[in-house]
Amino acid sequence: MGARLQVPAALAPARGRMLRRAFGVAVGAAVVAASAQVVVPVPFSPVPMTLQPLAVLAVGGVLGAAGGASSLALYLALGLLGLPVFAGGGKGGSPAKTDSWFTRLVKSVEANSIGS
Repeated sequence: MGARLQVPAALAPARGRMLRRAFGVAVGAAVVAASAQVVVPVPFSPVPMTLQPLAVLAVGGVLGAAGGASSLALYLALGLLGLPVFAGGGKGGSPAKTDSWFTRLVKSVEANSIGS
């Protein structure tokens, strides 16, 4: 038949650690996306108040600088692909519509990678 690919025993712990880290990044992006859906409209402001800043800080604190930045980069990528992950279920799309919300989200990635 066919030969099975064997993973050396020395690489098995690294592989498990990599899978845990990838799972943590995905869960962090999901937490930020879910927290963005809790919206409180602010009068005279185009940007609503959400639980997203709290989630951004929590994800960065739990996953560390690299994991938090990766998680938020994944969150932004999902929004730019068109998934309704932004505040109020707003779809992402083209980065050409550089409003205050997109700038705020990019700055949250930067703050998470620096501040953790």
